[in-house]
Amino acid sequence: MLSRVIRIAAIIVAVIAALAVGLFSYAATRAEQPMVGVVTASGSASIEATGQLGATATLKVDRVVAPDRSWVAVYLISADAMEGSGGDAAGQLVGYAHVPAGGSRNVMVPLDTSVRLTEKVLVVLQADRGVRGSFEYDAARFESSPDKPYYVGGSEVSVPVLVRFNEMD
Repeated sequence: MLSRVIRIAAIIVAVIAALAVGLFSYAATRAEQPMVGVVTASGSASIEATGQLGATATLKVDRVVAPDRSWVAVYLISADAMEGSGGDAAGQLVGYAHVPAGGSRNVMVPLDTSVRLTEKVLVVLQADRGVRGSFEYDAARFESSPDKPYYVGGSEVSVPVLVRFNEMD
């Protein structure tokens, strides 16, 4: 009888040890996935803008739907994307405007006139998650930037816009 109790205890200890080793191994090898951006539900975030011609220091965004207070940011399309090898990858930030939660129309985004603009820019909807009203996004420090882009269904909420600005002397 005593030997049977010892065998059962030994089996229980072995099972607990195996479970502990398995749990430890799982936890040690599980790498945390990097944050892509602010994931939101379909229909809660969108942005619409059409091509714009002429000399201007602003870009008009026709319609924005934001799930919370947010930013409409305008980036140059990167050189790789312009050559057709990188999609619509965002490059240098050239302007941004704050928008409230909900729908907004005719959002005017002031642009940095000291930057030579490309023929195509990328308009991105980004969360205002840091200091309210302060644009806090740095692509080089993505993980620590609170004002990340929104993503819906695995895609960034952004739209490429064709522009042609006259040289401003």
